[in-house]
Amino acid sequence: MFAYIALVIAGLFFLSGLVYLFRTLKSSYRNYEFDNDEDPLLETLVVQKARQEIRGPKAIGVLLCMVGISLLAWYLFLYEPAPINIISSTKLYQEFSTNELRANDRYRGKYIIVSGTFAGTKTVYGSPSILLETLDDYEKVQCNVKSSRAFEVETLELGKELSLRGLVLGKTDNIVLDKCAIVK
Repeated sequence: MFAYIALVIAGLFFLSGLVYLFRTLKSSYRNYEFDNDEDPLLETLVVQKARQEIRGPKAIGVLLCMVGISLLAWYLFLYEPAPINIISSTKLYQEFSTNELRANDRYRGKYIIVSGTFAGTKTVYGSPSILLETLDDYEKVQCNVKSSRAFEVETLELGKELSLRGLVLGKTDNIVLDKCAIVK
């Protein structure tokens, strides 16, 4: 809920900053209309004065836009909601194998914490993935690790119990979780 409020606030800051900039620029130049036949030196001096007068309001508009953009960037790249479920890899596998549609409705697009036995690693598009054992020898729970946490994968031992937090993408060959990090 907090993230959606932050997203709305970011949009409001950004839009209000743009409106403020537009109104400031429009109103300041409208006040200084000249006929080109008059003194051109006076005209340039007045236009320079108008530009100086809008520096402060222009800075406020730019600041509002920057606040909106930074809140939007936080939401898109850094925000990760709290996980809703803590589940074992074998139970997650059972749910997906018995009724994949219901499991997709329940877990897909949501963060969970999955615990299980470390079964090995796999490289997917240059990033490491952690495989957790399930009841099937061929299908595993595949947790794609964030590239910033790739160093943690190298220290894991086969057969060790561990818990991972990640975003459920669904089932392909394996049950795939993305943006995973090891929970300590």
